[in-house]
Amino acid sequence: MNPFSAIARHYRNWTFRRNDWRIVQNITAPRFTDILQAHIDNGWEITDNYQGFDPAMAKWQCQLRKGTSCLRCHWRTGAGSIYGPARILNGLGQKFGLSVLTSPQ
Repeated sequence: MNPFSAIARHYRNWTFRRNDWRIVQNITAPRFTDILQAHIDNGWEITDNYQGFDPAMAKWQCQLRKGTSCLRCHWRTGAGSIYGPARILNGLGQKFGLSVLTSPQ
């Protein structure tokens, strides 16, 4: 293992613990679309040059914001991930039947 990648992973894990963030990874395209639409329907706003989600895109990202809460959504070639505050991600995981992790894998 590269020592720099170990340092980067340690810093990323520390950042998640410090901010009390959680992450949901490996989300399929239909479920990712459903999650985005459900949040938009509940009053969340999409920021960061939203172009519309298309599963055929190799790379796509946005932020969902509501009040002071922010979820960061990323799509990379066939799988999506969403991270943000634990209280929101735990509810999202229960609602959509997804496993919520304490740090990226």
